[in-house]
Amino acid sequence: MSAFRLTRVDERLLHAQILLVWLNKLNINTVLVIDDKIADNPFLSEVYRLAMPSHISVHIRRIKNALDFDLNGASKVWQDR
Repeated sequence: MSAFRLTRVDERLLHAQILLVWLNKLNINTVLVIDDKIADNPFLSEVYRLAMPSHISVHIRRIKNALDFDLNGASKVWQDR
């Protein structure tokens, strides 16, 4: 069973140095971005996806859709990359 390893509520997670250290140190394989502005902007969504290493699964959703996330991967709503 999967578990949340880290929860952040601000934009600092995507700072490159912090991102790379935390991803490796905590063995993170999935990043959830819950932000209406980013989810509604295809360009910004792509910037956030490209900021992640290719082996990291990235999911960007609006706040109201955040509760639909399934840690076991069964939710098609969350399948991005």
